[in-house]
Amino acid sequence: MSASDAATPETLARVLNSIFLQLQTRLDELGGAIYVLPTITFDTAKAAPSPTVAPFSAASGGLRITCPFSPTGLVLLRLTRVRPSGQPVSTLPSDVKWRYAAGPGGSAGEGVLHIDFVTGLAADCGYEMIVGVTRAQ
Repeated sequence: MSASDAATPETLARVLNSIFLQLQTRLDELGGAIYVLPTITFDTAKAAPSPTVAPFSAASGGLRITCPFSPTGLVLLRLTRVRPSGQPVSTLPSDVKWRYAAGPGGSAGEGVLHIDFVTGLAADCGYEMIVGVTRAQ
């Protein structure tokens, strides 16, 4: 969104309607209710973010969060750069690569959601991320 998108109330309404329509389409693709997981806070390394660099590398332990069920889908609800403050945030869409590992209770019990990579991140920055997951109905 740019300053010209908010130049008039009509322009702003068109831009916001487009954004909300895209969001609704994305949520409809997931089907069912979304279960919001707790906020994930992480820092990227000084090197360019990649699946083999912290915090995503296996050596660093990766990003993990418990999930009370086996998810069928995942959506990135919010990604906020918190460090350094006052820096512009990319408006490019981000994508989350993930996988699920069932816990000791089997596939229907609590397990761990592994975030393997998030696109669109900058090096040497701090982020807060909120994801939502869906479950089979």
